[in-house]
Parts: sequence; structure tokens; C-alpha cells
Amino acid sequence: MNILLVATNAGFIHLEQALTASGVDITRCDSGRRADELIGCNSYAAVAVDVALADGDGLAFVQQCARKYPLVNFALASGLDAETFHEATEGLGIFMQISVDADAADARQMLALLDKINSLMAG
Repeated sequence: MNILLVATNAGFIHLEQALTASGVDITRCDSGRRADELIGCNSYAAVAVDVALADGDGLAFVQQCARKYPLVNFALASGLDAETFHEATEGLGIFMQISVDADAADARQMLALLDKINSLMAG
């Protein structure tokens, strides 16, 4: 499984460590522009996006890319409460809200949700 992490250098470091320890291949970039290029020519099980990117806002990036790549599983970091997050992201196809200080618990939840998605897609 390959997951794209879109975050600045310090962002998602604990999430990345936990996912790597679980056998996930990680591709990392720090900008929405580079992520868009990578998504366009690679297949990822998920794309995890931090709150702030080197070239803009994580939510704005997901809003743009969700229209362009509707079958991509996006996860987005946010400090919003669950209800406000849902309202702000409804219709974008985001499968998971990641905590701002994402860690091993977020990694476990992400992998469990991706397993469920894959099971549903396999029929």
C-alpha cells in the first residue's frame, strides 16, 4: 500500500513513522502543486493532507483536487470539532479527519478505514 503525505517537513512525522512501521510505502511532498502532479501520474491508497502546505491551505487543496480526482481517498488534518469539520468538508469525499498532531492512533484508524473501503470496493 502506498500513501501520499502532503505536509511541510515537520508535519505528519509521527503519522509517517507509524505507517512505515505498519509496512506502508510513503511518498511525501510539501506542496499542493507537487501533490497534484504526483496524484495525476501515480496510484495511492490514500492522500493525507496537512492543515497548511508550503503553497497554501490543506482544505483548499482538497477542495480543488476532489473535483479533479473524485476516486482518490483523501484524509485531512484539522483542529475543528467533528460536526464543524463535517459541515466544512461535506461532499468532498474525505474519508477521515486526522488530528493536527497525527500519531500512531491516527495511522491505525486510517489503515482500518482503508481496509473497510477496499473490502467494499472488492464487493
